[in-house]
Amino acid sequence: MNTRTQQCVDHQRVKKMKKNIVKIVSILLLATLLFGFAACRNEKEDTPASSSDVPASSNTPATSETPATSQTPASSSEVVIDKIVYGQKTPEKLGRKVRITCIGDSLTYGAKSTNPATKSYPVKLGEMLGGDYVVTNCGKSSAYAYYLAHAAGSYIYDTQMENALESNPDIVIVMLGTNDANPYNKFGSWQDTRLEGYIAGMDKIIGAMRDLESKPDIYICTSPWIQDRSTMPGFEKSLDELIPIQKKYAADRGYKLIDVYTQTVGKDSWYAEGLHFNDVGYEEIAKIIYNGIDK
Repeated sequence: MNTRTQQCVDHQRVKKMKKNIVKIVSILLLATLLFGFAACRNEKEDTPASSSDVPASSNTPATSETPATSQTPASSSEVVIDKIVYGQKTPEKLGRKVRITCIGDSLTYGAKSTNPATKSYPVKLGEMLGGDYVVTNCGKSSAYAYYLAHAAGSYIYDTQMENALESNPDIVIVMLGTNDANPYNKFGSWQDTRLEGYIAGMDKIIGAMRDLESKPDIYICTSPWIQDRSTMPGFEKSLDELIPIQKKYAADRGYKLIDVYTQTVGKDSWYAEGLHFNDVGYEEIAKIIYNGIDK
């Protein structure tokens, strides 16, 4: 075989090899594509439907397969209302003595009375209700509801808050706000941080009480009138702004309101000085609250 013939044969072999290689590569590419398509299809079938695949229904009730949404802590911007059915906390319905706890500041404690241990409004309220009720005074002088930046005087931090929780009451009477309105407490205005801090504090205090096993009924008292406003510049305006806030707070959360403010306006003879009551005044406050609670 001459050289030219040998070159022709070699050329034919190379050409044939190239064709075979192209076929093999084509087969491999096709197999790869088919394998990838099958894998993607299986993955899609195994993946659970997302919220975008299944249209949501706002009317679908929670079932054993659908966990109910957990409650969000109440705040000034979002409130979870735990509806109270009033009138159930009576000696007859409970079959025992009714426990009442009074939460508040010096006006609950009984400051300026001749003896807070015997003359404060919680003591007088207990006397009016009689032996089927146990009334606990958890008033703290200078306390306020305000709860922002961990305010040191906030009621939630005081030992009286611990006492209130330990009393495990059936009924809670809250009269907090006078010190929140005091302009000497630099809480800002009722249009911003003073309001935010007051609502946050009230929610925190009452939320803790409502978490108790006794699930107490809640009564919100408006802050009493201030008799001598001339000695406390700015107090009158701040308190006047607070009263509608307290009323709205009770209404928004479904708590019963006892309007102490309206029933103390102009009652000069009830006051020991411009802010606190005398013995007569505390007994009158007890009457107002006695008439405001379910018995």
